[in-house]
Amino acid sequence: MNSSPLRAASFFVLSLAASACSSSRVSAPHADSRAAVAAPEVSVAQALVELRTLEDARHPSVANFATHGSAEVRARAARALGRVLDAKSDALATLLADTDAHVRAEAAFAIGLRGEARFVDALLARSTPTGEPDANVRARAVEAASKLDAPETRLKVLAALADPDPRVRIEAAEGAGRWKREEAHATEVARALIARLEHETDAEVLTYGLFALDRRKSVDAVALFLRCASSTDPRQRIFAVHGLATLLHDQSLGMIDATSAIGVLLAHTDDADWRVACEAVPVFATSVDEEHEPIFSLAHSVANVRYATWHVVADWVPTSTDGLTVIGAANWLKHESAGALVDYEASPFVWAAAREAQIRIYARLLSDSQDLVPESVPFESMLVTQPLPESPVLLAGIARGLGAVQGEIFDRAIQGFIRHPNVLVAAAAIEALGKHMSPEHRATLREFLYHADNGLRLAALDALALAPQPDDLEHVAWAFDHSEGDIAPEVRFNALRFAGKVGGDAALALLDRGLDAREPFVRSVARQELARLAPERIAAHDADPARRPPATVVAAVELPTYARHPIVEMQTRHGVLRFELFPDEAPYHVHNFLTLAARGYYDGLTFHRVVPDFVVQGGDYRGDGNGGTTFRVRENVRELFAKGELVPHDSLRHEIGPRKFVRGSLGMPRNDDLDSGSSQFFVTHRETPHLDGRYTIFGELRDGFDALDAVEVGDVIEKVTIVDPGR
Repeated sequence: MNSSPLRAASFFVLSLAASACSSSRVSAPHADSRAAVAAPEVSVAQALVELRTLEDARHPSVANFATHGSAEVRARAARALGRVLDAKSDALATLLADTDAHVRAEAAFAIGLRGEARFVDALLARSTPTGEPDANVRARAVEAASKLDAPETRLKVLAALADPDPRVRIEAAEGAGRWKREEAHATEVARALIARLEHETDAEVLTYGLFALDRRKSVDAVALFLRCASSTDPRQRIFAVHGLATLLHDQSLGMIDATSAIGVLLAHTDDADWRVACEAVPVFATSVDEEHEPIFSLAHSVANVRYATWHVVADWVPTSTDGLTVIGAANWLKHESAGALVDYEASPFVWAAAREAQIRIYARLLSDSQDLVPESVPFESMLVTQPLPESPVLLAGIARGLGAVQGEIFDRAIQGFIRHPNVLVAAAAIEALGKHMSPEHRATLREFLYHADNGLRLAALDALALAPQPDDLEHVAWAFDHSEGDIAPEVRFNALRFAGKVGGDAALALLDRGLDAREPFVRSVARQELARLAPERIAAHDADPARRPPATVVAAVELPTYARHPIVEMQTRHGVLRFELFPDEAPYHVHNFLTLAARGYYDGLTFHRVVPDFVVQGGDYRGDGNGGTTFRVRENVRELFAKGELVPHDSLRHEIGPRKFVRGSLGMPRNDDLDSGSSQFFVTHRETPHLDGRYTIFGELRDGFDALDAVEVGDVIEKVTIVDPGR
């Protein structure tokens, strides 16, 4: 069989040093793989396949396609340049001036991904109708300019709020939410945005503008927040109400405005849209009235509202027994209705939050106000007796609550959780130990650094990092050197950050080893920490040819072609979630999801994370948010985990694009490493602009929004079915 460019590109020998923070070089392909650095004259179909493979390998030769005769290939090359940070970005200047509008738009987005401020003037030149006739290009240019570290250009970016096309105005409005409030011109930025929004007629632009003002915690926006809190658009109410609640919590409002804000927030605790109610319930931290008491929100029909309310109640600081008030939390907890809500809560998700709130409040009573402890409450028995001990969700909630308990009661109670066989419960107990750093508890945390389970190692490392000591380094270094398999890279780069906090010779020795780590992101963290502590070690490393990153073989994946967007259905006890997938935007993520679904991987897993009015998250074989796999791993990872065997590590490189997160977006979770995607997924409850351009979107919910709203932690993914494979 004759060798095609695709076949010739099936294997590359590449350096693993593809990191923005690494100066290590990438080795050239082998002589028999020269087609991997394909010349621009190859066919469009061949070039697109080569580009996709090279991009997934994070190989800098993607830049070779920037001069291809096809605009489709040049556009794809521009997007690849945004993701392959080791590739030289000089070609983006030419692509930004390309004759094809789609190429220019992709080049602008790529510059924003790379964050290269040297392109800011070129972007601003493309951000006005006189400099760029295509509105989509202007939008991408404004978006990219807003991501750059160029504070002196903020007001110029905001000038796009006057653009005739709402797509451009959306990017200018959203961009203001990315900028630090401490920057110069911060007040002018907020006031310019408010002035424009006061007369904005497009609902989308106003929504994103409210988001930005909320993120900026702009006191000048109070009047706009108060007005938009009564909008018929629930998205505007969400951001307006959240903005008021944030300012009230920060005590940034004056007395008159505070009174108005409190009234508006109390009124919205029973908003017709449960998402708005979730954003309003923080008002209970400071205020209640006869018509709006926490007891009503705790009886809300939507579990997410009850959960959010319990989290507010958990922060109450009881100092009085006078009536049903915030400071009368002890008396409130004796309220017959409140007790019934805790004891008979139908949702384990909410029950866990309720029990955690009770424990935290009683713990404060015991430590601060012994005379306020209700005599009828057997506090310690409440900690060690669970009505549904088989539920990890409930037990983890109790374990988290124990973090607020002091003294011997904590020492006795935590024992039933710290060695629990379920990793979700054990990790919550380890987290609680981190808040009680006695010598005995520190010793226990160090012991967990040697645990066979990487997830528990990571939990112990995070707990120790709350109060790091030099003597911890010996044990942290062992975890760095011996962690293998899934989760290991996260253990390793967090071990390096721990070393950076502690400093000293032992820390520098560990960081020096980190420069030779096999994982690109781990190496980049080592460089970041050494750049602060001992930059000369980086220079010595880079001057030594023997310490170049090892080469590895990267296999090309012949992904399927699609005639249509695939459709999948996810069955839950609340109903079916029906998703459309986007293989043209995130080909590897879609292939990964479909392959795992076809294997039955997702069937029987749980939703391990729900953040009301934000996301639901699932797809982890561990059930605690630490695990994941990909289509490249052939082993049955669920079986391996159940037997306590090593689960192989693999991850997906990000495919971040310009699509925005909206209600029902199907996205890829990750840790601090952009290229750490896996089998997990999340689905958004609403627009989440702070995720835009930072996380991969590979699908969107088309039906089943009521089911999405009802999903709780612990709910089972009963089955994922490929309804239409798109081929």
